[in-house]
Amino acid sequence: MLGTPYSYRLRRVKRHVTLLSVHRFVHGLLLLQRSSLPLLLILLANDVELNPGPVISSEHLEHCSSVVNNRSNTIATERKTFRCLSWNTRSLFSLHRTSDGDMISNNSSLQDFVYSEQIDIVFLTETWLSDKHFDAEILRQDYNVFRVDRKCKTGGGVLIATKESSFTETKQVCFNQLDTELEIVCVECATNNARILVVCCYRAPDSSSKWLLSFKKFLDYIMDTYDKIIMTGDFNFPRISWSESMVIPTGESERFFYNTLSDHYLSQLIFAPTRETNVLDLIMTNIPDNVNNIEVIDPTNFNLFSDHKCILFEFQSTATPSHKLKRSVYDYNRADFEKMIRTFEPIEFEFSDPTSMSDINENWNLWRDTFLAVADECIPTKIVKG
Repeated sequence: MLGTPYSYRLRRVKRHVTLLSVHRFVHGLLLLQRSSLPLLLILLANDVELNPGPVISSEHLEHCSSVVNNRSNTIATERKTFRCLSWNTRSLFSLHRTSDGDMISNNSSLQDFVYSEQIDIVFLTETWLSDKHFDAEILRQDYNVFRVDRKCKTGGGVLIATKESSFTETKQVCFNQLDTELEIVCVECATNNARILVVCCYRAPDSSSKWLLSFKKFLDYIMDTYDKIIMTGDFNFPRISWSESMVIPTGESERFFYNTLSDHYLSQLIFAPTRETNVLDLIMTNIPDNVNNIEVIDPTNFNLFSDHKCILFEFQSTATPSHKLKRSVYDYNRADFEKMIRTFEPIEFEFSDPTSMSDINENWNLWRDTFLAVADECIPTKIVKG
């Protein structure tokens, strides 16, 4: 593996615990007697698993024209571990002067790096490509290029390149009900014993709140169709503090994004800064135990020029993902909130001093048991997967 002052390695990804639930717990306890019912419902929903989105059938998916079938490749059918590169290029064909004074393009250095490191999947954001650039210019041999370029203005653009000899089949997947708010490219990669969806996404820093809703809708689609998903790219959320022990999102958009990942059972695996002091480039997956040997490296060590660091990682295709279990959740669309209000009105609570930490558990248990008893009476349930 590559070793630099910027690199780090993860052998096994741990589930992350945030301080948000503790904050909600204490804050909610202090406001128990004067909070409105909607606030309490939100508090309750944030402390339990949220209802998933609607079940979407495969009819919402369609394969684009780019399909590469390589089923005769016996080497690909035996592959279990795949090496990946994720990088924000800040213009793939830009020219830069090396320390020796020579002029070199990012694309030329990228080719040297990809071939020398035997990368199986390349994820690129901010490619700045147009229809003037041909796929054959990007990676000359043994790679299939799937890309989405910006049509209206310079900048942006996402790309996935897959090594032909690594997979039995690769095909770009489009979603016929998504709007154009997302810059995203999706490729289904198949071996003899596995099928995985790899996704590359770029979110511009000035994206509106509509992007968050489109992203949530996108996750609703893919999570119902694919058991194994790996998504990477530049998401430009500098106000989210990522670490192995906790995640602290600061701001409404940041909280919405993080909660969306949690609701869809996606783990985020990058904790080292990828641009200056910020973690902007992410890896998100529903198979975190399959992703390992993660490194964040300085691109200039390999004559790659960008203000973003490169991410190298590996994933294994054969481990079995966690099964989607059936569970019972509240069906708020059929809830009788008027009845809940009438039921709560005559109830008198005798709480201990809310500022005393020794009585917090006692107060919380009293409120929780009462509230859930009323909720069970007034809110029907339904069975969902996940």
